[in-house]
Amino acid sequence: MLTPKKVLVSAIPCAITGYIFGTVFRELFCSSFDCQDFFDYSGQFLFLFSVILIVINFSLIFLYKEIFTSWWKFARIYIPVSAILTILSGSGSGGGYIGLTSDYESTAWFMAGLFFIISLALIIYKSIKLRGKHNQ
Repeated sequence: MLTPKKVLVSAIPCAITGYIFGTVFRELFCSSFDCQDFFDYSGQFLFLFSVILIVINFSLIFLYKEIFTSWWKFARIYIPVSAILTILSGSGSGGGYIGLTSDYESTAWFMAGLFFIISLALIIYKSIKLRGKHNQ
């Protein structure tokens, strides 16, 4: 069974891997700009979402199991969708999935920020809802 501690323990190596992938591997294995972009943005996406998972799951350790379960239902759909949208966003101006100016980096930051905000809102909502239910 998945728990906040297991997600936390797996997110830490993912954050380290994302950092190494985006900095060290990019410099060691790439001579072309496109290759550097791939390592940089893939590593950045992995690092951003891993850090958010660390922060969120550290707080979820101390809350009810039902809160983690409802958050996990959201996260397991949101993260792959945001990865796909980031990949489809394009690498320059005018490209992307909706034809607006976007790139991998801005999409990754936007999706990570949105994930953090929605996660906090969901956790607060479920905490208030369950607190009222447990107090009755």
